[in-house]
Amino acid sequence: MLFQVPITDNSESRYAEMARWMAVSGNWITPEIQPGVPFWAKPPLAMWISACGIKIFGSNEFGARIFIFLTACAVLLLVYRWAAERRGKDFALTAAFILFTAPVFVVTSGTVMTDLVMVAGTTLCMVAFWNVIEGGGSARRWNTLFFAGLAVGLLAKGPIAVVLTLLPIGVWAFLTGRMLESWQRLPWVRGSLFTLALVAPWYIAAEIRTPGFLDYFLLGEHIKRFLVPGWEGDLYGNAHSETPGTIWFFGLAATLPWSLILLFMGPVFIRRRSSVRAGIREENDPWLGYLLCWSFAPLFFFTLSRNIISTYTLTGVPAAALVIPELWRLARAPEKRLGVFLGTGTAFSLLAIGGIWICYLFFEDLAPKRSERRLVERVNRSEGFVESRLNFLGSRRHSACFYRSGEIEFIGPEEIPRLLVNDRHDLLVIKDTDEIRLSPLLAPNFRKVTAIGRRALFSEIRTAADVRTSKN
Repeated sequence: MLFQVPITDNSESRYAEMARWMAVSGNWITPEIQPGVPFWAKPPLAMWISACGIKIFGSNEFGARIFIFLTACAVLLLVYRWAAERRGKDFALTAAFILFTAPVFVVTSGTVMTDLVMVAGTTLCMVAFWNVIEGGGSARRWNTLFFAGLAVGLLAKGPIAVVLTLLPIGVWAFLTGRMLESWQRLPWVRGSLFTLALVAPWYIAAEIRTPGFLDYFLLGEHIKRFLVPGWEGDLYGNAHSETPGTIWFFGLAATLPWSLILLFMGPVFIRRRSSVRAGIREENDPWLGYLLCWSFAPLFFFTLSRNIISTYTLTGVPAAALVIPELWRLARAPEKRLGVFLGTGTAFSLLAIGGIWICYLFFEDLAPKRSERRLVERVNRSEGFVESRLNFLGSRRHSACFYRSGEIEFIGPEEIPRLLVNDRHDLLVIKDTDEIRLSPLLAPNFRKVTAIGRRALFSEIRTAADVRTSKN
């Protein structure tokens, strides 16, 4: 799927195109949403990762996504090894499988976005903190990894990564009476300076190169975005305005079908709640509480926020993948029944993933996200259009830019006449619904070449050769 599903609009194509342009331009400091226009909404770590893939494997789906996918594999390995140390290999395999098939994890692990890279940082922090507090392995090594994880989050998403790390840790430490121990066991001052040394050079360089970045990014993206409904200061897209509490619905959907286990097995857990409590008391193990604080932290944090999307739940998903088998174990629920749920969940995941994959391969109009790959490839494959200039009517489509290597223009209807007064052969892409409305502007100077999806491709008629090309 890494190289078969197209780069889709709007979010993924935006990051993929910025990574492509970063690799081409050599500007690794400030991502540019289009040449010369800085992108202040996110730090560049995810784009650095994708740009490296493009440098090595070329400007294609595989190159843009491969290192994001490998980052997801690293998260899976980290969760597996931690769970194996705590509960054994069978438990770890179950948890890793649940995480691997959780919808939000599947989507982000094969998508050019910032969320999965941030989760790599927050997951590393949460595992490292636990190992420091519980004395697992080298304390110095885990201390270093904790503050390195904070740096990853700050370079992938910004201060929100620190909040979503320290919030569950703080709540868990308070509830378990381990606030002082948490302060004493980690070198907070020295570690924070280490994190700052890793991230400050980029933040300073970004502000120097494009003054105003810090004000927009720190205040706009981290305060106004979440507290101001329909925030109009967003420079790069439409602010979302959801009903407060929608994040809980997103959280349920993010881990389907596994989240349904808790609903279907609710009666079992209630009947066996004494066993759960007894199990916790017998082991004197605060691990379940730690996982619950971690998994629910993003849901509580974004409960009152309106400007949210489903991927905001992602930082808690690794913990949720561990909570489900842990509750099952403590409730002493039958292992056979867990096997039934795992089999059912696997079938559900395969059907969902396979259905989406088939849509993109054979029925792209039914796919959940749109892409301009087919249309641009049609242009790129046509010999008669090699030197032609491709114009899109309407707003910027980053997937078209990605597949056309940026050689594309986006125009309004009033600019169509100027295409006729230059020395280059022009191609024009419009929505199929605009064909009748724009016919007075198109005829007799443009001829329809093809229709792909909801787009129609027109070729400028200049010579007899143009006429023959457009008929082909």
